[in-house]
Amino acid sequence: PQAISQQRLVWLRCIGVPLHLWNLNFFTRFAERWELLISMDASTSSHSSLAVARMLILTTHPKTIDGTLPVRWRLEEFFIRVCEERSGVDYAFDWL
Repeated sequence: PQAISQQRLVWLRCIGVPLHLWNLNFFTRFAERWELLISMDASTSSHSSLAVARMLILTTHPKTIDGTLPVRWRLEEFFIRVCEERSGVDYAFDWL
């Protein structure tokens, strides 16, 4: 019998990332909530678009990732909206 991998690659869109946290270290740690950061898209890495961050993650999380998550930095708490892209397109963010 062959083992079936439960891992999947997922593009996530993140809205509301504070500019002072917009760096590889933050995105790497943020992605650990689901498992592992694989990469970020070019506009996220180059800071050419700061409205939406896109990151590719590897996860075993079985359900669609969609929600608002708290992030603590020093004494402040921020909320980041995260939505899994479906088929490379995320209709939840058509207005951006």
